[in-house]
Amino acid sequence: LWTTNVMFSEDNDFEKKISELEKIIPTVSVPLVFVTNEVGCGIVPGDKISREFRDNAGIVNQRVAAVVDRVIMSVSGIPVQIKP
Repeated sequence: LWTTNVMFSEDNDFEKKISELEKIIPTVSVPLVFVTNEVGCGIVPGDKISREFRDNAGIVNQRVAAVVDRVIMSVSGIPVQIKP
Protein backbone atom coordinates (compact mmCIF):
# COMPACT_ATOMS: atom_id res chain seq x y z
CA LEU A 1 0.00 0.00 0.00
CA TRP A 2 2.86 2.39 0.85
CA THR A 3 4.43 1.78 -2.56
CA THR A 4 1.15 2.46 -4.35
CA ASN A 5 0.59 5.63 -2.32
CA VAL A 6 4.04 6.94 -3.28
CA MET A 7 3.53 6.03 -6.93
CA PHE A 8 0.26 7.96 -7.13
CA SER A 9 1.12 10.90 -4.85
CA GLU A 10 1.68 14.39 -6.20
CA ASP A 11 5.30 14.19 -5.03
CA ASN A 12 6.00 10.74 -6.45
CA ASP A 13 9.77 10.98 -5.98
CA PHE A 14 10.14 7.28 -5.26
CA GLU A 15 13.90 7.38 -4.62
CA LYS A 16 13.52 10.21 -2.10
CA LYS A 17 10.73 8.45 -0.21
CA ILE A 18 12.49 5.09 0.03
CA SER A 19 15.70 6.81 1.15
CA GLU A 20 13.75 8.59 3.91
CA LEU A 21 12.20 5.28 4.98
CA GLU A 22 15.63 3.58 5.08
CA LYS A 23 16.95 6.34 7.35
CA ILE A 24 13.95 6.28 9.70
CA ILE A 25 13.73 2.52 10.29
CA PRO A 26 16.95 2.16 12.36
CA THR A 27 15.94 5.08 14.60
CA VAL A 28 12.64 3.57 15.74
CA SER A 29 12.86 2.10 19.25
CA VAL A 30 9.73 -0.06 19.09
CA PRO A 31 9.26 -3.22 17.04
CA LEU A 32 8.19 -2.60 13.45
CA VAL A 33 6.39 -5.11 11.27
CA PHE A 34 6.27 -4.65 7.50
CA VAL A 35 3.78 -6.74 5.57
CA THR A 36 4.27 -6.88 1.82
CA ASN A 37 3.52 -9.05 -1.16
CA GLU A 38 6.19 -10.88 -3.13
CA VAL A 39 5.17 -9.88 -6.64
CA GLY A 40 8.29 -10.87 -8.54
CA CYS A 41 7.69 -14.62 -8.58
CA GLY A 42 4.75 -14.62 -10.95
CA ILE A 43 4.12 -13.74 -14.57
CA VAL A 44 5.19 -10.40 -16.02
CA PRO A 45 2.20 -8.05 -15.86
CA GLY A 46 0.74 -7.05 -19.21
CA ASP A 47 0.37 -3.33 -18.55
CA LYS A 48 2.95 -0.64 -17.82
CA ILE A 49 1.63 0.53 -14.43
CA SER A 50 1.47 -3.03 -13.07
CA ARG A 51 5.06 -3.69 -14.21
CA GLU A 52 6.14 -0.42 -12.58
CA PHE A 53 4.42 -1.45 -9.33
CA ARG A 54 6.07 -4.89 -9.43
CA ASP A 55 9.50 -3.31 -9.93
CA ASN A 56 8.97 -0.67 -7.24
CA ALA A 57 7.64 -3.23 -4.75
CA GLY A 58 10.75 -5.32 -5.34
CA ILE A 59 12.98 -2.31 -4.72
CA VAL A 60 11.14 -1.44 -1.51
CA ASN A 61 11.32 -5.05 -0.28
CA GLN A 62 15.07 -5.27 -0.97
CA ARG A 63 15.96 -1.93 0.57
CA VAL A 64 13.82 -2.40 3.69
CA ALA A 65 15.20 -5.93 4.12
CA ALA A 66 18.71 -4.49 4.03
CA VAL A 67 18.12 -2.23 7.06
CA VAL A 68 16.01 -4.46 9.30
CA ASP A 69 17.20 -7.16 11.71
CA ARG A 70 14.96 -10.00 10.54
CA VAL A 71 13.06 -10.96 7.39
CA ILE A 72 10.47 -13.72 7.35
CA MET A 73 8.64 -14.82 4.22
CA SER A 74 5.49 -16.87 4.45
CA VAL A 75 5.12 -19.60 1.83
CA SER A 76 1.78 -21.41 1.86
CA GLY A 77 1.30 -20.21 5.44
CA ILE A 78 4.69 -21.54 6.55
CA PRO A 79 7.14 -18.91 7.84
CA VAL A 80 10.56 -19.11 6.19
CA GLN A 81 13.32 -17.07 7.80
CA ILE A 82 15.24 -15.18 5.12
CA LYS A 83 17.41 -13.01 7.35
CA PRO A 84 18.16 -13.89 10.98
